[in-house]
Amino acid sequence: MRALFFAIAIVSLPGCVAVWGGAHNVVRQDENGITFEYDPMFTSSARMQALPAQHCERFVKAAQPVSAGVENLTLSMVEMYRCVPR
Repeated sequence: MRALFFAIAIVSLPGCVAVWGGAHNVVRQDENGITFEYDPMFTSSARMQALPAQHCERFVKAAQPVSAGVENLTLSMVEMYRCVPR
């Protein structure tokens, strides 16, 4: 029984990466902010913090965190940032 559980766990790990083709997926982005999801098995929240900073920099704004949580279906992390004036 443990072997079956282990096999299922190994097969299901790369699920998000296979769907997105990378470690993260941008859900929405514009001059007001960015929302993205990422697979915490393949990248960390600390590494993903550069994404909103770079996005908001294009509009000469700063990234401000709005919310973060786990998406129930895929178990991916979803983070939302607002671009605010400096």
